[in-house]
Amino acid sequence: MLTRDGRGRIVLSLVVFFCGVLLLYLSDPPWSTPNAAISFYSVLAFLCVTMTASAATKIRTDPAPTNRWFIAGTSYASIVFCGAAVYYGFFNESPVAHSLSSGIFLNLFAFAITGIIMFVFSYVESYDVKKTSILYHERITPVVVAVGSILFLIMLVATRVILDQFVFLIAGYIVGAVAVVTYLGAGYYMYQLKASDSVHDSFRLCIAFWLLAGASANHILILPYPSSLWIISMSLMGISFLYANVATSYTFLVNVGVQKNLAYGVTVFLSAIVVVPFVASRILAGVFLTSMFVEIGAKVIIHLAAAILAGASAYAFHDRIKYRPSPGQMWIIILLLYWTAAEIVLMASHILPGYSIEVETKVPYIFGAFASAIVIPMAVRRTLSPQKSKQRKLTQVYILTLIFSIVAITAGEVVRIQFLSIFGLSAATAISTAIMLGLSYLSLFALLTYVLLLSSASGGKLSFNSLGAGLVSVWIVITILKANYDTWTIGWWSAEILMILAIIVFTFILVRMFIVESNRSVKREKRAIAFSKFLSEQIAVHQTAAIDALSSISMDTKTGNSVLGSVSNAMSDISRANE
Repeated sequence: MLTRDGRGRIVLSLVVFFCGVLLLYLSDPPWSTPNAAISFYSVLAFLCVTMTASAATKIRTDPAPTNRWFIAGTSYASIVFCGAAVYYGFFNESPVAHSLSSGIFLNLFAFAITGIIMFVFSYVESYDVKKTSILYHERITPVVVAVGSILFLIMLVATRVILDQFVFLIAGYIVGAVAVVTYLGAGYYMYQLKASDSVHDSFRLCIAFWLLAGASANHILILPYPSSLWIISMSLMGISFLYANVATSYTFLVNVGVQKNLAYGVTVFLSAIVVVPFVASRILAGVFLTSMFVEIGAKVIIHLAAAILAGASAYAFHDRIKYRPSPGQMWIIILLLYWTAAEIVLMASHILPGYSIEVETKVPYIFGAFASAIVIPMAVRRTLSPQKSKQRKLTQVYILTLIFSIVAITAGEVVRIQFLSIFGLSAATAISTAIMLGLSYLSLFALLTYVLLLSSASGGKLSFNSLGAGLVSVWIVITILKANYDTWTIGWWSAEILMILAIIVFTFILVRMFIVESNRSVKREKRAIAFSKFLSEQIAVHQTAAIDALSSISMDTKTGNSVLGSVSNAMSDISRANE
């Protein structure tokens, strides 16, 4: 049941969000360009991946059949938005689809499919459905996601083949009506559950569904004549995903024992880490007259500090797990060592031959995306199955990681220079953007699962394990930002500013945690010394009593020679033990 504080947070957040949407819309950001499409779809994809990771983690502790439908809806939305972001990043298509009625229809079709899935979820959440119903089939999630994705691809092809926009106008009104009705119905079912003990925060889900209904209705309004009001729909979708993520992650963390305020803070942080830089960069781009700020010195300093932070953190975590083994932490250290090498390359890139001041190399980020997509799932696997982890010679593993990282980046740079000379900058940018976005979303899903597992294990308290996951998340978010923005633009600088903030915050947290740990070690040492002294005194008292008793036996004239020998040996053993 929603508390009074929860209702207050919802009201306050709605006011803040709507003011932010209004400010974003009035700043008149571009909406019909490929870069704008990549930016908006990237944020929505991030939020959908976050929801999917939260729901997938929840189902491990609560395998309720209703969760399968929720995961189906979030997974389908993740595929659509991730695919859209990668598509525009790779093809750089202009004009963008949503500047035409056919593109708005395609958006509405995705709305409708997701709305139908969430309506079914809300229905089975609200009513008792027979366990033998097909709605509860264990494979319903992949089937629904596959069918929805295939239908979307068919509609995508249709928008490219059929040129008559009037067809999509009629079809858009139909699927738009379906979307609005299903979201309103899903919200109504969730509202009925607001006072019950649902596995989700029903009231926040109700708000999320009604916001999606509003986004669908706004899309219907611009269907005949697409306009910048498209930004309003995308913003409403983003807000709805934020509420849905809180409704899922928050309840999961609370159910596994995390304090409510800590659970709320963790959930908000996971949702805002990408959204805030994107929104801020869009607003700032409308404020400043120029969009390019070239400052090589600042870039060098930032990446030098980032390399030091990654390397120092990797060493600190390595030193810690020697005494306190932690499943999965080795893989996080490997990733931090890679970013140590990558940041050094990024720092020195502008002074090496074959580089241009105007463009930043993306090879370190591409390999970082590959490394994250491989390494983070391994960390999740070890965390879920700690008994299967084997002892390794970690120092050798870490040295090989550094060597391999340097060799891989160097080889990648050679390939990049050759590729540029053959295909040009546009093709290289398109391919790198698609790879960075696609792999970052996969990494993000695994990382969010890892963070939620760590949070549930530690009760939401900050630990060295969660600190490592937080550091890795910063580089994933920066990779997504760098894939969206050109070098030296405000959006690109938002990634650099995020790195500065991460350096300051994580350095402070790391130092503070080591000070606290050191103080605890000193206190434990003092307690151990005091206990040892007390124990030795007690042992000495009993030894003295034993020696006195043995002495009295030895002085007894009736004691035989064999007994005297045993007593003498016992007294010698006690004396040696006392020494």
